[in-house]
Amino acid sequence: MLPPEQPAAAERLIAAFAGVVQIGVASPAVNCRLAGAEQGTGIALEVHFSGAGADAPLGTLRDVQVFEQGRGAGRHWLLLGAGTRHEVQARAAQVHRMPSAAFYAAVPPPRLTLATRLGWVLLLNILRIPGAARLIAWLRSSRT
Repeated sequence: MLPPEQPAAAERLIAAFAGVVQIGVASPAVNCRLAGAEQGTGIALEVHFSGAGADAPLGTLRDVQVFEQGRGAGRHWLLLGAGTRHEVQARAAQVHRMPSAAFYAAVPPPRLTLATRLGWVLLLNILRIPGAARLIAWLRSSRT
């Protein structure tokens, strides 16, 4: 852990978390994973570091900001959070924002009447009876 200080102006902010951030190992390919809620929106946010060194932090931090520093071979990431500062040496970083909240905000909820809902519940329960599907198919074919 390095002493806390503000990042230089040339550093690029790639993610900002609000509240508690869980830090751990996700898989053999992802050596370090940060998971929490995005600052401002509250949407679930994850940052995955592949090829991270053994010095990557584990546990929890609060209000973390992730900055990319340098380019090419000298690239690393700076984690600043609630009075702490960590440098992560890694091959790559991937930011994952969960799109479900934005999707459900854009798509209106389905509006079904009670009769429609009850009709589907009745039909699906009838179809659980052995032979009911054939009987319904026969009744539908005899109508035409």
